[in-house]
Amino acid sequence: MSLVTASVNSLELVKTNDRLFYNSRHDGLTGLRNRKALDEDVHKMIGKHLTAYMIDVNYFKEINDNFGHAVGDRVLTETAAMIRLKFSKDRCYRYGGDEFLILSEGEGSYGSDTLTFCISEVPGLEVLFSIGSAQGTPEDHDDFFRLISVADGKLYEVKERTHSQRS
Repeated sequence: MSLVTASVNSLELVKTNDRLFYNSRHDGLTGLRNRKALDEDVHKMIGKHLTAYMIDVNYFKEINDNFGHAVGDRVLTETAAMIRLKFSKDRCYRYGGDEFLILSEGEGSYGSDTLTFCISEVPGLEVLFSIGSAQGTPEDHDDFFRLISVADGKLYEVKERTHSQRS
């Protein structure tokens, strides 16, 4: 093998490893960071004042059931795009399924516990989100995940209220 071939192979290997590293820490559908990335990012956020936002797509199962999984995927990708626009400098994660986590340094105040947007490709489909938030300065790993848990609890309080209004 020539030196040039070895250099090309080495460069290809570096590119492949970089791509694998990126893919292992980002959600394949939305491009947002995933739970593995969150676990690796925790140490960078210990001791910083954070606002944690948990965002959930309301009635997501119904969207999939009534409009199909391709539309459900579109809802998730458009949600991720909206999150990147509204929280561009913050850490945004697909937390699981139709739940998203945003971690913002400092005092945060999104100002609403619900948000609605329409999917242009599906006339009449209005997507509603519930948002729960919590603030704190985590002192360790467990404290960090308690903060997220509080935001998640607030999210479910909002969901309970908005779902009871729909009935």
